[in-house]
Amino acid sequence: MQLTSRRHMAPDIAGAIELCYTNGWTDGLPVVPPTADRVEAMLAAAGLEPQHQLAFIENRQVSVTAEKVAINAV
Repeated sequence: MQLTSRRHMAPDIAGAIELCYTNGWTDGLPVVPPTADRVEAMLAAAGLEPQHQLAFIENRQVSVTAEKVAINAV
């Protein structure tokens, strides 16, 4: 399975969590950083390819792919 989203590297899980807070990727609630394994497992469970388009946001001209949804859901 080919994931195409940009990856952010951290030395360990604590560093990954800190990266989420530093970049404002959380509203203050606890976060679980999405790993490639978690994203791939969710996509496999859903039976979807990463680039499968689930929606298109017309006013922003943005495609919402299964990969992006999985990244935000795991």
